[in-house]
Amino acid sequence: MHELQVLQNDTMRIITNHKRSEHIRAEDMLQDVGCLSVNRILAYTILIENWKAVNFGVPILENILTECTQQNRTLRSETEHLVKPNSQEPYAVASSRLWNLMSVRFRTTNLINVAKQEARALLDTLPL
Repeated sequence: MHELQVLQNDTMRIITNHKRSEHIRAEDMLQDVGCLSVNRILAYTILIENWKAVNFGVPILENILTECTQQNRTLRSETEHLVKPNSQEPYAVASSRLWNLMSVRFRTTNLINVAKQEARALLDTLPL
């Protein structure tokens, strides 16, 4: 990830005509170019792909996340549609963390435009 971020920063410097010695912040260059950072692109992709898996029933991906449920009582994690990973694989863990950061509107909607809009809103809160 770090190497990809360095390449993206170098590309933005070329596009914006800045040199490393000028010490322009990456966030400012991202805004000038109108791009997302590598970290945010990855988070957006994971969120949208998991949303599609849940809503369209993609066989393997829909089983990566499990809803938190208890049989004898109702927990806040159930009412807010929170999930936990089925395995400790890095993708599953990252997916569940991102999913749980999302709004209830994102987790319960069946409209792709609403899901994309909600995912974009979360991206501003994530680190570069």
